Amino acid sequence: MKILLIEPPFERFQGVKRSFFTLGIAYLAGYLAGQGHEVKIYDAEHSRQSEYTPYAEAAKGYIKYIEGLNNKDHPIWQEVDAQIRDFAPELIGISCPTVKYEPALKIAAIAKEISPEINVALGGCHPTVMAVEVLGDDNVDFVIRCEG
Repeated sequence: MKILLIEPPFERFQGVKRSFFTLGIAYLAGYLAGQGHEVKIYDAEHSRQSEYTPYAEAAKGYIKYIEGLNNKDHPIWQEVDAQIRDFAPELIGISCPTVKYEPALKIAAIAKEISPEINVALGGCHPTVMAVEVLGDDNVDFVIRCEG
């Protein structure tokens, strides 16, 4: 099975550079690849154009996050769309801490616009605690609770 694992954007909308990679998604990719699946990780939080920004300064950019989240033509969403189309996954797994719940749902909607046949799973702390709410979204097919 072709599986695309996605880390949704949040700080990237604010122009903040993140200097770490979430290991959980890498561990999951390694396990799935070991089971014979074709796996790709797409970290939508990463951008070469972003700069290191002190958190106090980054907090002032929250409005950029809101604007980007609600702009379907934002370059980040175009990049997400292109990544999904290029890889053509059968399943998309989206990391979903609470702060990234809205971007995760946006990615799920983009996936279903591309092909309703793509299965979408959300995992992480928000789906673990709020599974019924998350499954109430028409674009989410599965919730992974606790450790993936």
